[in-house]
Parts: sequence; structure tokens; C-alpha cells
Amino acid sequence: MKSTVLVIDDESSIVRSLHRVLTDRGYRVESAGSAAGGMEQLARVRPQVVLLDMNLPDGHGLPLIKEILVFDPAIRVIVITAFGDLRLAIQAMKAGASDFLKKPYEMDELILAVDSGARAFESQVRLDIYSRREAEIFHGQHLIGESPPMARLLDIVERVAASNATTVLILGESGTGKELVARAIHYGSERKEAPLMEVNCSAFQESLL
Repeated sequence: MKSTVLVIDDESSIVRSLHRVLTDRGYRVESAGSAAGGMEQLARVRPQVVLLDMNLPDGHGLPLIKEILVFDPAIRVIVITAFGDLRLAIQAMKAGASDFLKKPYEMDELILAVDSGARAFESQVRLDIYSRREAEIFHGQHLIGESPPMARLLDIVERVAASNATTVLILGESGTGKELVARAIHYGSERKEAPLMEVNCSAFQESLL
């Protein structure tokens, strides 16, 4: 499926140029000439990448970055401005922009930014799907049992998951389910939307641990 790029810019010549170049690149391109029009198009076309001019007829681009990311945090916002203000670039990146280009820019530079943004969007979507599936599978459902020791374990898992503990040491013989306990804690906590990174400690030298 083609990735969609939404261009929010009030300069029609620039919009036409971007439409031609990105369409030839295989993208579906939509456009809007104002902040209000951009938000309307955002809801209609659900783009993967937004090319956002920072100076629009009905407002500045900074607040729009935040609105776009509230709509979909995975969208990659590439900010474009005619003003090479470093402070503006920093503000845009802090607001959530993934890249910053100054007019006049090289078209190859813009294509590289759009390609990178589209790939990052797809990677984020895949990660979100994987994390949701993992959460559904490992949110305690695989820790089953009615014995008193298992009941105590489930209670500990729930209490640890609900705490703000950042380091948890799980001890047990090989094959007793330490990984399941770790996953149950992760996916039962407020950090469940973040990825769970697994590290094979046996691959490290003892002196490094």
C-alpha cells in the first residue's frame, strides 16, 4: 500500500512541485493551504508523513505539530520553513517533529527525509501491533494455577507491576517461568506501551555483568 504524504503549505507552486516529485516516487500526496485545512485533511486521509510549513495564513506551525501527534503519535512531521532559525528548529523538534528543512532545500534532501519518515512510521506501527499482541498474551493469562504458592506469586506480580520499581530481580531454576513473570510484570505496569527488550545475559562475559 502506498504511503500518504500530507503537504500543509500555502505556497501553491511549492505544493505542485512536491506533488509531482513525491507522486513520481510512488507516494499518494494530499495538500492543504492552512492549519485548519490541514487538520481536516489529516482526519480524512490519515497520512504517514506530514510536510508542514511553519508559517501559515491562520497560525504558526508549532501548535499544529502537537495537534497532529495527538491525532496519531506515529505520524512523522517534517517541518519546513523559510527562516533558518535554530531556536525554531529546536522548538519544533521538542514539539515532536521528526525532521527540519530550510527553504530553499535540495529535493533529494526532502525525498530522503520523506522516505525515512515513511519507514519510521511503518516500523512504529509494527512495534505497536506487536506490543499490543504481547500485552494480550502475557497480561497474566499465562501464569495459571490455584495453589497457594502460585496465588502468592500472582499477588507479588500485581503489586510489583503497580509500583514504580524500575529494577526487579527474578530468581528461579531454569524452566520455572522467570520470563513469563517478567512479561506479566511489564504488561501489567504503566510501562506496558513501551517495548520490552530481552537480553541474553549468557552471551556476556561474567565480568561485564
